[in-house]
Parts: sequence; C-alpha cells; structure tokens
Amino acid sequence: MQLPSLSSLEFVAILRRLGFRIVDMDATRTVMRRGDHGCVVPHRMRIADGVVRLMLAAASISLLDFLEAQGSTVRIPAQTGLPRAVLPRARALGRMLQ
Repeated sequence: MQLPSLSSLEFVAILRRLGFRIVDMDATRTVMRRGDHGCVVPHRMRIADGVVRLMLAAASISLLDFLEAQGSTVRIPAQTGLPRAVLPRARALGRMLQ
C-alpha cells in the first residue's frame, strides 16, 4: 500500500493526534515520545514511504491507526502546543516547508 506523501510537519501533527509529545527539536529533527515508545522525525519537505514505515515501526504504531489519525486533512493546527523556546524554530521550519 502506497502511503500519501507527507512533510515532517504533517507527520508530527499526526503523531500528536496519536498522543505523542515533542521532547526535543532542533534544525534537523524532532524527537517525540509516548510512554516507552519514541520516534525521531527528520525535517524534510517530503518523507519517503519507506522512512514513514520505519518511523511507525519504531513508535509501535500500526499503519491502520496512523491512517485513521491522518483523516482527510493533515494541516498543522494553529495551536501547536509547542514549548515557547521551540515555537519560533517550528514556525520558521513551517515557512521553509511551504
């Protein structure tokens, strides 16, 4: 099954819907955790299908759960819930990826 093309911001938004939280972020990647499971999301315009599958396996997320959380839209919500120190970098990354 071919996955839809996703940017790193879209992938992070879907993981947040699944209960993951951002624990670290820099210019090249975002680290997210939910309980004992974690995932490192590289900042890319488009994440390759194989990389998405590897990240889902690392985070112990089934493909079905991921696709259900994605829904019909993967736009980043206005209220991201990011820590204030991270928010300016996230906004800059969002502008770069548009």
